[in-house]
Amino acid sequence: MADAYTTFAVAAVDAPNVYIHAKMIDLLQRILVLQKLADQFTLEQKMGKTLRVVRVERLALPNAQLVEGVTPFTNALTLTNVDTVVEQWGIVAAFTDVLELTTKHPIFSIGIERVSLAMKETMEREDANVLMAATNVTYPGAVTSRATLANTDVMNTAMIITINAKLEMRGAIKYMPDGYYMGVMQPPHKAAVLGSDTTFQNASAFSRIAKLEYGYIGPWMGVDWVTGNFMPFYVGVAAPDASAITATKGQITAGSGGSLAAGNYQFKVVAREISTDYERRISVQSASIAVGATGTVVLRSPSSTGYTYDWYMSQIGGTTTYLVASRTAASANTTISVQPVGTEAVGPASPALGINVYPGFVCGKGAFGTCTLNGMALQTFITPKGPTDSDPIAQRRKVGAKFMRKSFILDNAFIERFETGSALAPPLAA
Repeated sequence: MADAYTTFAVAAVDAPNVYIHAKMIDLLQRILVLQKLADQFTLEQKMGKTLRVVRVERLALPNAQLVEGVTPFTNALTLTNVDTVVEQWGIVAAFTDVLELTTKHPIFSIGIERVSLAMKETMEREDANVLMAATNVTYPGAVTSRATLANTDVMNTAMIITINAKLEMRGAIKYMPDGYYMGVMQPPHKAAVLGSDTTFQNASAFSRIAKLEYGYIGPWMGVDWVTGNFMPFYVGVAAPDASAITATKGQITAGSGGSLAAGNYQFKVVAREISTDYERRISVQSASIAVGATGTVVLRSPSSTGYTYDWYMSQIGGTTTYLVASRTAASANTTISVQPVGTEAVGPASPALGINVYPGFVCGKGAFGTCTLNGMALQTFITPKGPTDSDPIAQRRKVGAKFMRKSFILDNAFIERFETGSALAPPLAA
């Protein structure tokens, strides 16, 4: 009779199912830089939620010489107000007593750090969304719109010279003491100029790079550059149509039983990344969808579960699209029975199909600001350990963070947004 051995398979129930190493996997690094460009304002407590920043405009110059002995007409000063209302943001994570006692790593301490990090990233996203509203935009070469960008239309020296000239012509104030504008580019921008632009390559040996500032690149063509990797980027995906949904394409089905007038309507769908709430995939705008009298349309969102979906629809016979459904779930149906009234949010510009779009920003001093309510800058809170009235046997603890803050444009003329393509595909959620 053969020998019998007690193997691991026999005794596996008595062994830990995995060996957990003391070293944890690091998070993807996010470089947060936009606040470096902002003027900082504080809203004092007990003064409401609105901050007003006032600018006294220039007087119009005289257009005729004085007449001897005649008093000239008087001029009144013009004041421009920029009002901003601070917003409160917060997040809470909950932990059980069993979790703290049974896991190898200090999950509660790690949770504190993650909650604080989430709030800092929320600030960066909100700053980016405000800067994306700036209306002055530069594209590489002969490109004049996002829709006509190609992945070969990359960042280059000529484009930055143009941006610098535009800001100087508009009188944008430079940052002191070095006399530069400040710019934020994304890694594909840096890759483009380092890989192919000899002007930038020859300038890259400047001594200030040794400062090793977080995200710092250095001065180039009148702009002091930093790089950020938690910023908006967009990919053009297929237009929604009557065929079945895919991971990235939506479906539109015309029906009856609503209040839509008979005619043609156009649509686009925008995928928002769930983990960041950034808009990431923007569909090409649909062809005209014919709807009969007293009609409806059913909008079925793409199937990718890493996103929620915003749907935009034109008025009858129009081409401008307006928000009609927000943050719908993957594969969800939304029935639209009335057309938008025209006051809703307008759909973002669509890239061409398969094109990657990377925005960046160049700002003069005083271009935009951030206002924080005094006493409610970023704060982290931890519920005490021990029994409470709502948790009498101390089964859980919570970690939370909040801030009350708002970023806002101070002077649109001091901001130049730029958008380029790149063959480098962005890190999209599945």
